[in-house]
Amino acid sequence: MVKSVYRSNLRKIAILGWYGDFNVGNDAILLGILASLKSVMPDNDFITFSWHPKLTARRYGVKTFPYYKFFQFVPKVDALLVGGGTLLTDWQLALPLFLFLALAIGWAKVLGNPVMLYAVGAEPFSTRTGRFLARTILNRVDLITVRGNRSKRFLEKLGVSKPIHVTVDLALVLQPLDNGGAKGILKREGISEVGNPRVVVCLRHCNGTEGVKLKHVIAEVCDYLAENFGAEVVFLPMSTSVYDDDRKIMAEALEMMKNRGRVKFITDRLTPQETMIIIGLSSVVVSMRLHPLIFAAATHTPMIALVGRINHFVPQSNNKISEFMEMISRQSWIFNYENLHTNDLLSKIETLLAASQPRNRLTLNVETLKETCFNNSELIEKTILLRIT
Repeated sequence: MVKSVYRSNLRKIAILGWYGDFNVGNDAILLGILASLKSVMPDNDFITFSWHPKLTARRYGVKTFPYYKFFQFVPKVDALLVGGGTLLTDWQLALPLFLFLALAIGWAKVLGNPVMLYAVGAEPFSTRTGRFLARTILNRVDLITVRGNRSKRFLEKLGVSKPIHVTVDLALVLQPLDNGGAKGILKREGISEVGNPRVVVCLRHCNGTEGVKLKHVIAEVCDYLAENFGAEVVFLPMSTSVYDDDRKIMAEALEMMKNRGRVKFITDRLTPQETMIIIGLSSVVVSMRLHPLIFAAATHTPMIALVGRINHFVPQSNNKISEFMEMISRQSWIFNYENLHTNDLLSKIETLLAASQPRNRLTLNVETLKETCFNNSELIEKTILLRIT
């Protein structure tokens, strides 16, 4: 299998990120990278790495290998692309992953390969080692693009002196399934095609009293929507890995509801396009995770963001979610769930459900943001050509 990659006469580009971990958002980033790059670089051979390489290869049609083979492949590729997600942080459990990333970039540069960062997210670094490594490696890569202005400011404050180009999260360029595929997904998951309002809720685990309060608020909100609007509520998990399974908190919130039968609780592991279909055919999305909000923006679906501290080991979601909501001029649609009240959230949802403005007139500059992704793909193409010709 390794030799099949080496035989190709095409340029070989390795894509490194955190893929195949049963996180819809991470896989959406990979698909966005492939879509944007292939639009301007069709004659290239892309390979990537995954926690579950066979599944990633089968689902997304890209040559995929386990992470432990990364250092075996780097000498055989023409360029390394580090793509998407909050890769630039050393917060708690993220430190080992960042150290691997730093080593990977360093090894690629020692071999003389061009290294490019494509729409990555950055958070403040908390350790001296992390800050030193980040500053050192980032000032030696060939191209840096980040997924928002906050990420750019973090890196500049860190001491990165190379030019930093701002784009948007690459999941935004994904295209949903066609009508036939959409109907198939709805039928499979038992979701009605037409009828009453549909509200999608995307939760993630959070610790302490805030987590308990959040579940009570969500249960009360969903009960009210079911009773007073006849709404169909969809609990839609984005991460279903062993260590980060959204289905647990959703099951706990569901148990607190009186109208459990009005909730469609999706437990399957959906692809990004399947997830986008459900969101795009909904009336409102309420999400603690970033990528349902991105899918909502891409499909012009009204959304509400819930931000706050998840636990001690995960950085606050405020930065990356607020960064995106600022880019689409929807800062007023953000709630901090650490002091969230049922009436406040209900009032916002009711306002969105009652809005008569067509979706395609929502003042989202989505197409402009998508264009920055393709412009950055052209920058990547030019960088590769400059370095290997």
